[in-house]
Amino acid sequence: MVTVSEEHRRRLAEYAERLYQSGINWIPMKFDNTPVTFYPKRNMRIVYGPLYMKRMDEETHRLFKEMVLELPYVSGISVVSRVGGLLVVDFDAAKNSKRYGLEEKINKLIRDYGSFVYIDRRMSQKHNSIVPRGLKIGLFIDQSILSSKDIVYVHNYEEEVGDRSPPPKTIYPSLRIDPQTREKSAYVKLSSVDLWESYYDKDFKLLPEVMERLSVKVELRTIDEIQRARATTNTSNIVSSSSGKPILGLEPTTKIDSFEKMLTLLKEVGKLIDCPGFLVFLEHLEQGNWIIPYEVIPFGPGKTYQRSSWSIAENHIMRALAEFGVPKDLFTRAFLPRMENIQREVCQQYQHGCSHRTESRDVSTAFRFTEFGHEPGGKCIYLRYGICPREECLNTVYGKLNLLSRSQAYAIRERILLMM
Repeated sequence: MVTVSEEHRRRLAEYAERLYQSGINWIPMKFDNTPVTFYPKRNMRIVYGPLYMKRMDEETHRLFKEMVLELPYVSGISVVSRVGGLLVVDFDAAKNSKRYGLEEKINKLIRDYGSFVYIDRRMSQKHNSIVPRGLKIGLFIDQSILSSKDIVYVHNYEEEVGDRSPPPKTIYPSLRIDPQTREKSAYVKLSSVDLWESYYDKDFKLLPEVMERLSVKVELRTIDEIQRARATTNTSNIVSSSSGKPILGLEPTTKIDSFEKMLTLLKEVGKLIDCPGFLVFLEHLEQGNWIIPYEVIPFGPGKTYQRSSWSIAENHIMRALAEFGVPKDLFTRAFLPRMENIQREVCQQYQHGCSHRTESRDVSTAFRFTEFGHEPGGKCIYLRYGICPREECLNTVYGKLNLLSRSQAYAIRERILLMM
């Protein structure tokens, strides 16, 4: 276990205080560059998924600061992009700057724009030399742009360039150690401004200008354009990631006929398959909260298909209910309207997820056990947004459902029916 000095952790806490006062959501990070998900002193599970949707409250901020100061393995902080207008762009092509001839472009970017935009870079120690890695560029964008449009980065680099929140963006003055190679890294601020001082790009002119210096074209696409692109996506050739073999779906039950009863069943399923992230998600849903941030996730060969993070979570719910014999018409009558109302409230409150619709075809395929476009093994969506308390998990809700035996499923359904 790595021990981080108290002085460094005090420095992180002071920096975090400035971030919070400026309306920036932040998360404490361990030395292996993963978020802290459990606080032993309070025996508390840390769920930071909601920070992807709304401004963090003072209670959460104070808890996180306490963790930074108390936990000896906290060595960094990260920020959440796209909340409150903050935009932090990861320029991963900088990791291969020699291949692309980027060093002069990066140096010129710092000289010309370092007093307007936040720029930092991870520097790693390799043998006896210091190697520059990825670059981050931060500024503020008008929230109405982030709420109504999607920002697309067009380039010819093999590496990704983007500002999407997951994973959270680790920033200066963080330290990290790679758990496999033991490579040590430090995040170094290259600009003269701190993140909270960076430029407010109200008319969306500065970001395209800055990224053009790095040979990246920035485009704005409206929600309607995104919806049209999704509607015209050809999904006929997608191989289903479902087993296509229902556990109890061929033995329908009409006794689980309300939102509350279906939620009770789902929570018991979450316990049975040992999926704490799914369970945390359901516990929040029971309280009327939808804590999955909205994001369009590419998948399939060449990532040519798209599915929203909300659709993935919906499919977990629908597939689990279908597996345990809840008929589709009962789901659409008793559960779907409540779920959509909760999602609608998220859209109205936080302007987050407003491009989403629960597609009738998604409902139909889930209840036929032929759905597609789920997260692959090891890429669980609840881990992605910090909803699961685990640091890693090699399986997903679907993988775990497919491991259930018929006798296990039958026993749990009978127990639920007795409870009702």
